[in-house]
Amino acid sequence: MKTSLTISVFTALILAVVSPLAGIGADPLEKPYDWTIEINTAKLDRHFEYEGSTLRPVSKADVTYYRVNHEDEKTNYEELWFHNGKALGLERKNKLEMEEGDGVAIKVVHKTSTPDAEELKAAADAISLLYLDAYLNRNLVVSVIVKDSTFNDILGCMQDQQWQVLPDQTDVAIDAQVILYLQSESAEQKKTLKYQSPS
Repeated sequence: MKTSLTISVFTALILAVVSPLAGIGADPLEKPYDWTIEINTAKLDRHFEYEGSTLRPVSKADVTYYRVNHEDEKTNYEELWFHNGKALGLERKNKLEMEEGDGVAIKVVHKTSTPDAEELKAAADAISLLYLDAYLNRNLVVSVIVKDSTFNDILGCMQDQQWQVLPDQTDVAIDAQVILYLQSESAEQKKTLKYQSPS
């Protein structure tokens, strides 16, 4: 499973429908949402540890989701494995049991306080994949929330995956069909991103 192929499918599907983001106002990061999809990344030190292996290092993302204010009632959604920002595998645990039209925030956390570059690439890749999953489930991704300390790193990884940072004054309702609002936990850092399909 390759990220480029996934994003190509992602773009085709999104462009085939009317984006529900078109009606969002000037400050969508302040909008409420109904569900949180949580990505928890970790580095796996011993996976594919054999002579000649080209699949190391490996990072894993455990994905859960829960209704707002019910964090103690998480549902295991899927497990993802990555190498160098590319998806190696996926194990789906459950469906996204959210009502059509419910708002979603994607939140990134890490097993340690100092995630390495592989984990940050994995987080960015998982964000794109889950953004697609939410759209296929007819849910509105209101924002993507990351740690303040990793905001710039994840932003850079997103740009490596064809996400383009838009100027603050851009009218996103007109300019973009596939957009993502990235913010830090403190909300002191915010960026609006547009997916730029590879030419």
